Amino acid sequence: MANQTNVYEMLNDFVSYLLSIKNEKTGNGLSVNSITLYLAGIRSYLAYYDIDIVSSKFRRKVQMPERYREDEQPIDNSDIRKILLSYNNRRWKL
Repeated sequence: MANQTNVYEMLNDFVSYLLSIKNEKTGNGLSVNSITLYLAGIRSYLAYYDIDIVSSKFRRKVQMPERYREDEQPIDNSDIRKILLSYNNRRWKL
């Protein structure tokens, strides 16, 4: 019993670790979708070895980063005009 590990704490620490990783070239970290994919793989691996993870407990105990989504906005006439004027090819200017 002394060697048991709390799976939810381990997964929460892993998410914190993934958030702290920075790419040397760009300086950016992993995206939220990448972190979700990593955790899906780990949960599948743990399920293969009969380590049950309850979804409701997982959502309460593991702090996942939020997915930010910007609302889409339609293109207005001035944007279309700028795009068309930036073309150098005569065929596209028609």
